[in-house]
Amino acid sequence: MTYASDVSGSLLTIVLSSLSQTSSSGAYAMNISVKVFQAAGSGAQRRKL
Repeated sequence: MTYASDVSGSLLTIVLSSLSQTSSSGAYAMNISVKVFQAAGSGAQRRKL
């Protein structure tokens, strides 16, 4: 379960990073999404424990 979310998260980060190369607003969106993924990942780990 955690592995699947990690893979989808990294795939999304790759997509967003390629988008951010085409627009400066993309970098801002990527920053937010990375924070969201980190929060979701730590939340999932706490639930697992």
